[in-house]
Amino acid sequence: MLLPSEDAALFLRLYPALLGFVAGRLGGIEGIHDLASFHTCAREAKAKVRDQLYENLHLLDAYVSENPDGWSDAELELIAAWHRVRRGTFIALRDLKKFTLLLDEHEPPRVYGVLGLTTELADMMPFPLPVMLQAVLLPWKGQIVCDGLIVPYNVILGGGIRRNAEESYRQAKIESGIITILEETDAAESAAPVLRGRDRRSKVRVNVLLDSDVLAYFEQEAKRSGRRRDTLINATLRQAIEETVSEKDSSRR
Repeated sequence: MLLPSEDAALFLRLYPALLGFVAGRLGGIEGIHDLASFHTCAREAKAKVRDQLYENLHLLDAYVSENPDGWSDAELELIAAWHRVRRGTFIALRDLKKFTLLLDEHEPPRVYGVLGLTTELADMMPFPLPVMLQAVLLPWKGQIVCDGLIVPYNVILGGGIRRNAEESYRQAKIESGIITILEETDAAESAAPVLRGRDRRSKVRVNVLLDSDVLAYFEQEAKRSGRRRDTLINATLRQAIEETVSEKDSSRR
């Protein structure tokens, strides 16, 4: 599934302008120092500039603040929303009518419904899906798009990896559903790293008593983020435990 042509055209005006600005502010990257040189460079060089943007997100703020290309307020809002980036390694699982499913490497796993710009994501892959790739996902008018600068791995996934990916996909659908909107903040996604020696896929059902205002908070967050209430509670507890463990470890040094 692709963005409407007018939306894809707008994205492809805004995104290169931002990346050309970033390359210039960083003193030039792979021969890129402005929008004109960005358009004429190789795909790999464009990807390197893109990666530098997300390592230096303050430059996104600078671009929006300075607005050197004279974008409208509505267009600047679209650019500012790219703070909500998701980038890393994904498995492109399959094409659906509405989007392509991309599964990430996180625990618990998450699956995103992603639109292409001018080329279907599946058509950009060296093999039939599923394919492992490096990608950047961005919010765009209440949807998720891939910026097009993907790096697929030139490896055919074996049966074991495919089965694990399908298992992770089923778990992700139960835990959080297919994610189609990148939220401004997500406590569950930014929760603490995995507890040492624990299996995050092992769940135990328990009955607990919570203060009514605490429960109301998680119910509100569940509605806002589209994730399950229990998932958010578990992630918050995990973060608190990790912080406590980290503090104890620091005090022992």
